[in-house]
Amino acid sequence: MRALVTGATGYVGSRLCGYLVERGWAVDAVVRPGADIDRAGGLPGVTRHEMRDAGGDLDTIITAVRPDVVMHLAAAMPDGEEADATDRLVDANIRLPAHLADALARHPRVGLLHAATWWEWDTNGHFAPANRYAATKAAGRVILETAARRAPFAMASLVLHDVYGPGD
Repeated sequence: MRALVTGATGYVGSRLCGYLVERGWAVDAVVRPGADIDRAGGLPGVTRHEMRDAGGDLDTIITAVRPDVVMHLAAAMPDGEEADATDRLVDANIRLPAHLADALARHPRVGLLHAATWWEWDTNGHFAPANRYAATKAAGRVILETAARRAPFAMASLVLHDVYGPGD
């Protein structure tokens, strides 16, 4: 099996990459220019593909890699005031999934596992994003789900209830 992982330099993504490599998967990772590979443990056994322009690069990478599944973990959270992080939240949580949806529409045999956040819903399970991060994550999820119905490509969303990492 071959996986293409977004968010591979993050806490969860780097551990997922290691887990897959240990189990014999071929693992490729989409990384941003200047991504902190060392913080991710160097991503041993993982082939890295730098993405400068999500609009064109994702399709090129998927065409070259020919993954069985894309595991989309990339996201941005505010590290201060949400208003100060608007562009970063929109770029990572809405624009990137939209470009990924476009690329996967051209590669319908590739499955998608998308990481959602429980912050999109209230304690009764009703859609009620808790903050701007959750709202942008929800928008990205809806874009991907819409594309999966239309393309179609297989998609599942994994709702992460909390992510623990350094500093938590």
